[in-house]
Amino acid sequence: MRGIAASIVVLHHYFWLVDKTQPGSLLSNFYRFKQVGAGGVDIFFCISGFVITYAARNLPRGAVPAARFAFRRFWRVVPLYWIFTSLAALMWLSGRFMTDFIVTPALMAHSYFLIPYAKYRSGIGYVNTHPFLDPGWTLTFEMYFYIVCSLTILMAGGRRVFPLAMISIGTLALAVLLFQDHENPITSVLSSGLLLEFMAGVLIARFLAGPNRPRTAFYHYLGVALIIVGGAAFLGSTFTANPIRNRIICWGIPGVLIVAGAVLTETRSSGAIRKFFIFLGTASYTIYLAHPLIEFVVANIVKRPSFPRLNPDFLLIALTVTTILLSSLLYFVVERPLMKLPVGNPPSRSKKAVHAAQAAVADT
Repeated sequence: MRGIAASIVVLHHYFWLVDKTQPGSLLSNFYRFKQVGAGGVDIFFCISGFVITYAARNLPRGAVPAARFAFRRFWRVVPLYWIFTSLAALMWLSGRFMTDFIVTPALMAHSYFLIPYAKYRSGIGYVNTHPFLDPGWTLTFEMYFYIVCSLTILMAGGRRVFPLAMISIGTLALAVLLFQDHENPITSVLSSGLLLEFMAGVLIARFLAGPNRPRTAFYHYLGVALIIVGGAAFLGSTFTANPIRNRIICWGIPGVLIVAGAVLTETRSSGAIRKFFIFLGTASYTIYLAHPLIEFVVANIVKRPSFPRLNPDFLLIALTVTTILLSSLLYFVVERPLMKLPVGNPPSRSKKAVHAAQAAVADT
């Protein structure tokens, strides 16, 4: 699911490039189809709530488990983001890519620390409050989730992510909506409707996964039905007036149905198909972060007068597939070596102590 979500985000971004350079795409002009790929982010948020809750479910209460959880989540997300942000900065400094961005030390500092900050482009003006590397805006939410869940583990243990983390996020969101300017970049994160998708992932992990996972044939077919209904509703947003403005309804709810269905459905595929989707999911984070850099390079090529005129739909699909493949290869060059560094897997207590702690959690 992560791999599919990242891939449709890549498709979504290439619609805009193809429309500018070789207009006339049937897919792009089919109602709001070119916006649907942005909903991959909504699927990501639901998966995030699921993964965090599932990963933390056996952690006991205390400072050490909370610190280890926080560090591992930080190491999983931030260093790779810093690497690709730095590559984007070098591309800008070269004077050949992203030259229309107005880059300041303040923007870069906020970008590295994932703090929302106004971003501008020459000739356009204000664009948004996303980091310099645009996909980083979703990581601001991720870090917020990690902080809340780490504090929950500190005070009550991983089994209490549900409901304590949900209560904390919901209470803070309500307070911001009632007493603060929710148009402020930071408070808009704290009160965003996207938080509901994370909470839905928490609920899926709590009630549909692990020892609570229903395993009868009925639930397998229910999962298949949820995926079909959610997928149909997701694609159905093509025919709505403004799916991005109503993304919780258009993509959030269908995304939750898809993720819930995926959890309930027994995996039946094997061989090459199974390996391909596992790899696509494994490389999804690299695909998500790397594709804007590849897209900037591709844009410089496609915008040249010498670039041949092609069928825009063929060009759209070819660029999307090529970028996904190139981004996937970067997983082997950047992400996998980074995740294998010892600092990402700090030494833990003895196996005997770990087993004793796990047994204590199981008993309670």
